[in-house]
Amino acid sequence: MKYARLFLMTTLFATAALLLGCGAGKAPLDTEGAGWPQWHGPNRDGASQETGLIKGWPESGPLVVWRVPIGDSYSGISISKGRAYTMSTEGENELVVCLDTSNGAEIWRTPIDTKYGQGQGDGPRSTPTVDGERVFALSGKGRLAAFNTTNGEKLWEHDFVREFGSNIPGFGFCTSPLVEGDLLLAEVGGEDNKSIVAFDKESGSVVWSTHTDRAGYSSPIAITFNGIRQLIFLTSKTLISVSPKDGQIYWEYRCVTHGGINVATPILIPPDNLFISASYDKGAALVQMMATDEGVTVEEVWKSRVMKNHFNSSVLLGDYLYGFDNAVLKCITAVTGEEQWKHGGFGKGSLILADGHLIVLSDEGRLALVEATPLAYREKAIAQVLEGKCWTVPSLADGKLYLRNQKEVVCLDLIRSPLAKTSLGTTRNVHRYGDFYLAGQPSEADLLEAKNVGIQTVVNLRMPKELTFNEKQAVDKLGMTYHNPGIGDPGMMTDALFGTIRRILNDSENQPVLLHCGSANRVGAIWLAYRVLDGGLSYEAALTEAKTVGLRSPAMEKKAKDYINRNKQPKN
Repeated sequence: MKYARLFLMTTLFATAALLLGCGAGKAPLDTEGAGWPQWHGPNRDGASQETGLIKGWPESGPLVVWRVPIGDSYSGISISKGRAYTMSTEGENELVVCLDTSNGAEIWRTPIDTKYGQGQGDGPRSTPTVDGERVFALSGKGRLAAFNTTNGEKLWEHDFVREFGSNIPGFGFCTSPLVEGDLLLAEVGGEDNKSIVAFDKESGSVVWSTHTDRAGYSSPIAITFNGIRQLIFLTSKTLISVSPKDGQIYWEYRCVTHGGINVATPILIPPDNLFISASYDKGAALVQMMATDEGVTVEEVWKSRVMKNHFNSSVLLGDYLYGFDNAVLKCITAVTGEEQWKHGGFGKGSLILADGHLIVLSDEGRLALVEATPLAYREKAIAQVLEGKCWTVPSLADGKLYLRNQKEVVCLDLIRSPLAKTSLGTTRNVHRYGDFYLAGQPSEADLLEAKNVGIQTVVNLRMPKELTFNEKQAVDKLGMTYHNPGIGDPGMMTDALFGTIRRILNDSENQPVLLHCGSANRVGAIWLAYRVLDGGLSYEAALTEAKTVGLRSPAMEKKAKDYINRNKQPKN
């Protein structure tokens, strides 16, 4: 059987900080309770099985659940059992970090190595892999370690350079480790048949090693064809299939790139094809696996410059691939490579697939929802949600979207709709934003309606003399919690008052909350401060929301703006 050879000579530009590692595929992780436990999702193919996601959002973007600072890194975010795992830097160290998915609070952080430095961005590139009670991570300099997911205790580690004779790739180690049964697989890039190494995931001991090649930047996948389980690696020069049992090489397909810069992860096109892509005028190829008496081999089906993945991998839906041809988003037919449509404007972005849509993040932080159809580019929503360099691919778990740049992580709610007009009995001017109801004055009957829709807390911004009934008594009788930080005029809008109301709104035990005044004018001013300081919105976006809610008073707007300026934390 003839082996096809593809020589993808590439001069991939240095920006390849190469992100974020790298991956897609079919890996049998222990995924109980985990929505996105490794690079590129449960199956390493960039696809989520979640449904019921919102199909649009306003200019301000989806509802922000939380936003927290993070150190330099291009590491992706892995989600398992209510925890988010990523990598970061602090001082001269690289860290593995665990966050609470409900509020972004840090649970633990553990150093893994000294900081890797590079002109296109410092820190780790690899994405942690979560498996049961362990999380595996790889530093930019090639230190692989296992940690306890509960407390971050380091369980074992290996140094690729010292132990296996590896060379640190030009943009750092990017590959994300793969769990296959009892093994942890990594592209080590070592000498003397130590390019690919299988470790015992419990003890860290070496089980087998195979192949000789320098490390590329792609992450491996695991697939089954014709009853044969295969590990698929894209090293610096070769697309290679090996047996998870003992590292036996089934087949090789040459993929030579300038500097060994293979980044995008191979994609399985069922039942028997594999798609690979590299950048800078060298493009993509599709190879077909075929059964032989000895096992399996491959032949080239097509190669083309139609799709040149630079940083991030493509995704597959049905017969079509969606991905970035350098800085152009494209849809192509998988089995032929024929282009269906293209759209610019995202730079060298990234994307994942969920609920029949592409979730696209531009390299400057614009988030778009695009229908996954070969017919045309159909954008449903777009918003600026991050600033600066955004080279990390999104993660999605339990209806929450996790994004990051080099300075912060943001969690967005893709289940609950953003600010929208709603009703609450006869109450005037009611808007809902997640667990917040923003409104004018409710009647006693409307408070019962509030109780029936699940509201736990009523916050009244009116002065007692403005009321025509005893609202506290009515709220107490219904078993809800009542607060009355009244605002009679703009002069009463002190820092202490803003702080008190923000604390009430931020306490999850109070939610859902009804925040009201007479017409929602005062509510709009409070909402303006809350959305900037606690929601991470720009002042302009928050002001648009506040005016939609009901803000009309220039004096109250000024009070809110002054408070924001005094209390907003400067960006790093």
